[in-house]
Parts: sequence; structure tokens; C-alpha cells
Amino acid sequence: QDSEPVGVESEIYHTIGEALLDLYAHFRDVLSPSFEELRENAYRPLLNRLGFEPEMLRAEVIEMAWLTDVEDQENRLDDFLEKHPDHALAHHVRGLVLANRGDYKRSLRSYERCITLDPDFPDGHNDLAFLLENFLGDRRRARQHYERAIELDRRFDLALNNLGVFLEREGDFEGAERLFEKALEVNPGYTGARMNRATLLAERFGRIEEARRELEQVLELDDNYAAAHANYAVLLEDFFDDSLSASKHRTKAQQLQAASGGRDHGWINRR
Repeated sequence: QDSEPVGVESEIYHTIGEALLDLYAHFRDVLSPSFEELRENAYRPLLNRLGFEPEMLRAEVIEMAWLTDVEDQENRLDDFLEKHPDHALAHHVRGLVLANRGDYKRSLRSYERCITLDPDFPDGHNDLAFLLENFLGDRRRARQHYERAIELDRRFDLALNNLGVFLEREGDFEGAERLFEKALEVNPGYTGARMNRATLLAERFGRIEEARRELEQVLELDDNYAAAHANYAVLLEDFFDDSLSASKHRTKAQQLQAASGGRDHGWINRR
């Protein structure tokens, strides 16, 4: 088979090479920002082209979740969702923001949009359930979404705890205890679940010594937990005849509650 002379072949390769270099230079100028532009934009354009766009968007949403200026937070979320209307996490964060502001109906719409876009997002189901149970009075749907959150993530300690509280309110005390125990198996340092178990043991089962041990462990983990001090004071005074220690814990609880605006009341108001 005949072939081109070596000199002609080299000339063709040289021509192709020059054309490719020109093409590369064109796309470099058109698509690549300057180093100064990259630095000013936290390298986001470069990361996006390398395939990091979803992670960068997620980081941006999480950053907005921590903003303390509520008006700025909501405005930035609205701007973000105008550009990315199908970003499930952004709808979830907006649901949290609206719930914290007491705007429960709009919060509901945001949560529902979140799980429509991402039906397998456990946090979306858990937070929707909490809203339905505690602020909208829809206990049937709340239970469904708590259970779905746990189905999606068997180690979701917050959802396990929340469903435990739900079952206790429904009168299923054994079921509630199992869920608190599962939450603590996943996360032994979860003081909220340990407090709830202590409350359940004392109020519903009369297992006072176990409740005392749980509360002592809570206070060992977090000595600034006002409700734990308040509940421990009740146990010491009512069941162990230790008024002096009870008074100290009650005083500590009152000081902590005053410092936090009185938001942490404990089981005294759970009856």
C-alpha cells in the first residue's frame, strides 16, 4: 500500500498541531477566567467546570442556614431559589427559617417541595413531621413522615427520639422507650434522648433509680442542661429525701433558664 512521503506527513501533523493550539487558545480566552477572577470568586468557576457545582451549591445553602440576620437570610434564599428552583436542600433550609419565624404554612410548603424534589431525604421528612405534629396538629401525617425518615436512615438518632416523644404522647410507653434506647445506641452522648428516657422511666414506669442514673449521666455530659438540673432536683426531693442537693440543682436550673430566656423547662411542664 502506497503512503505519503515522510516530509508531507510531518507537514500535515504540524498544520493540525497549530490548528489545535489556536483552538485551545480560543477556548481558553473564552471560557477561562483570569486568576484574579478565580480568586475573587473563591475558585468557584474552576471548581464548577471540574464537576464540583452540586457540592458548591450545597455549601452555599448551608452557609445561608447559619446566617443570623433573618431578613438577609430569607432574601438570599429567595435569590438562590430563583436561580435554582429545584434545589431540595435550599427548600429545606427555607422551611427551617420560616418555621423559626412562626410562618408555619409557608414552612409547610417549603418542606413539601423539598421532599417532592428529593423523596429520599431523611431530614426533610423528619422536620416536616415535627412541624405537622407540633404546630399544625396533623398527627397522622406526622407519624408517617417520622417513620419514613427512620426507614431511610436507621441510624437517624433525632428522628428516633422524635418518634419516641410522639409515641409517648400517644400512650405507647413501651414503644417510646424502645425508640429512646435505639437513639442512644446510635449516639450515647445524645442528652435529649437520655433526658426523655429518664422522664419516661420516672413518670410512666416508676423506675426512679434508673431515671436518676440517666439524669446523672446527662449532667455529666452537659452540666449546663437546665431541664436536667430541674428534673434531678424533683427526683432528689420527692424520692430520695435530699432537699439540700435538690435546692442546689433547682437554683442552677433557674440561673440557666434565666440566661437562656427561660426556654428550657424540662419535664415539669410535660405532664
